[in-house]
Amino acid sequence: MAVPAKKSETYEYAPTRVYSYSRSSVAYAAEPVKKVPERKPRQETKQETRQRVKENTQAKAKPQLKRAVLACCSVAFMAAAVLFVITRFAAVNQAYSALNDVKEDIKAAEREIEVLSVQLNNSVDIDAAREAAIKAGMGYPTAEQVVKLD
Repeated sequence: MAVPAKKSETYEYAPTRVYSYSRSSVAYAAEPVKKVPERKPRQETKQETRQRVKENTQAKAKPQLKRAVLACCSVAFMAAAVLFVITRFAAVNQAYSALNDVKEDIKAAEREIEVLSVQLNNSVDIDAAREAAIKAGMGYPTAEQVVKLD
């Protein structure tokens, strides 16, 4: 079995930490800063200045020129691609339009054929044709009217 800890009559505390400065703390002396003698910049001549400015502008101009040319070429390429796609869509649309016109012509011709076949079927009546021929004075050919061919 476990035995409970016995409380002793003397307590010992750990020393506390002091984070603020007190009069008894030691202040370290700051080290003196070494002064570096200042150097005066060398004066450029006018010719050196012109040469430096010319080199800087040439160095800056080349990348900007390349970017501008690249941007113009990109825009021109994109415009050409868009125009190509638009013309192809127009050509496809025109082909579909012509195809639809031909299909409409075919349907109209089929309807006309159906109408004509109905009229033909209704007009072919042999008895009606015989009666019309007899009324018109037409008859069967006689033996004299028959011509024989070799």
